[in-house]
Amino acid sequence: MREVGTLARISEVLERFDDGRLNVLVVGSRRFRVERLTRGRSFLTADVEALDDGAGDVDTEISSRAVGAFRALAALAGVEADDPDPSSPQLSFELAAQVELVPDAKQQLLESVSEQERLELVAVLLDAVRQTLIATRELGERAKRNGSRLAE
Repeated sequence: MREVGTLARISEVLERFDDGRLNVLVVGSRRFRVERLTRGRSFLTADVEALDDGAGDVDTEISSRAVGAFRALAALAGVEADDPDPSSPQLSFELAAQVELVPDAKQQLLESVSEQERLELVAVLLDAVRQTLIATRELGERAKRNGSRLAE
């Protein structure tokens, strides 16, 4: 349970299971902060307050850096991705939504009320994912070479 979450709506049911479970695709909308948990139902409920970004402009340099990190990762991974709009007011969320990030990083982005701060974090996270992908590929290549030398 976290203090900050996001309202979501089910946009598509992907799969229905015999036991009643569903795989669904959701679209997030507004972020919220839990004010207090409520009782009376068999599932958790809460009173929440909308969480909005504080005032402040975003440095175009950091927007460009985050977009560049995203493009570099997409190119390295060999995937076609929607070209992000650097002027989008929700750029950090749009970029992060297209990459599988660890849950704690996603939560940190969700809790931040500064787009500037989120973009800085997204740029760092995307660079780290790219570096991990590079290292993984290098290890794979090295393993292939080592195996072929042993066979000779």
